[in-house]
Amino acid sequence: MPITEKTLVQALRRALPPGSIDIISRDGVAPVAVLPDGSEVALVMRWAGAGFPRDVARAFENEPLSPSADAGVDAHHEVVFAQSVSEGSRRVIEAVGASWVALDGSASLHIGTVWVERAPTPGLVAEEVGFRWSAARADVAEALFAIVADGSRWGDGRTRVPEVESLATLSDRSLGSVSNALRGFDQNGWTGPGPEPRSRVLVDGSGMLDSWSEWSRRQPRNWISFHTLDRDPARVERVLLTTFGTDLVLTGASGSERLRPFLTGARSVSAYVVDADDDHIRDLGERAGMLPAPTGQVRVAVAPRAIANTTRVAADVRIASPARIYADLLTGSEREREAADIIRDSALGNLP
Repeated sequence: MPITEKTLVQALRRALPPGSIDIISRDGVAPVAVLPDGSEVALVMRWAGAGFPRDVARAFENEPLSPSADAGVDAHHEVVFAQSVSEGSRRVIEAVGASWVALDGSASLHIGTVWVERAPTPGLVAEEVGFRWSAARADVAEALFAIVADGSRWGDGRTRVPEVESLATLSDRSLGSVSNALRGFDQNGWTGPGPEPRSRVLVDGSGMLDSWSEWSRRQPRNWISFHTLDRDPARVERVLLTTFGTDLVLTGASGSERLRPFLTGARSVSAYVVDADDDHIRDLGERAGMLPAPTGQVRVAVAPRAIANTTRVAADVRIASPARIYADLLTGSEREREAADIIRDSALGNLP
């Protein structure tokens, strides 16, 4: 479902204690919060997508989702909404004196005399908002990002969308599925008609990456976890490379270190294996001396075709595409999410 003022007002009402604030929505003006003392505060609502610092900064740069504030109220207050809000984003929002509400149930609101602090609601599944992704559409987007990240803009400064046949080959999806995905991207304003016949250009690649990576972050990945006594991630990666050979594809922190070294000390090791199954991964992992563990520092998964088809070689090692590395970093620690921002700027910075 699309992001609308109504969607955000509903999230805000769920975050407020019953009877604390009355939210009034009127056509053509920002929603108004009526406080217990009768005073009114116009709410300037902004949508920050996944809720990382980059998303919050962009939300403040863009026009708010709510209409122009009502001049007849006593005050105005900014409220940032997002799927979830990271620790770094909370500091950014607090620095400008705004409040925030996340669709995972957490919130920090200080509207007039009413102050509310909420932790995420256990078991609450955030309502899907924005573009409606499917596995096929996500595979097509992953192929598109892989091609565009390796290319450059044309002489007119616009990035061309790859041909349907190229996207079908890399995504391992049918021509019909690719065409359907591209129509959806067009309708959402991420892509649009190009100057050449039947061509497309990337209009808002950054917004598309935000939406795709957030969807990918929420999808369950069948990782097989291992524990190892060696705490040096570089040595662990060498063991994996020896064990799985050229079928191994590093991703997450392991992949990002091949693109743009940033992380030091202990970190997780994540990888995909091409043309394998779970039993094969478990068997070879145990033969290499790694111990199966529910949440080990090493995680390995079978590589879906879209991931396997979009790999590249860096420092003599096969790694996932920059977009996949970025998306997998977003599922990691706070430090790994910081590395995600660096990968985005360095390897995906040509997205419009």
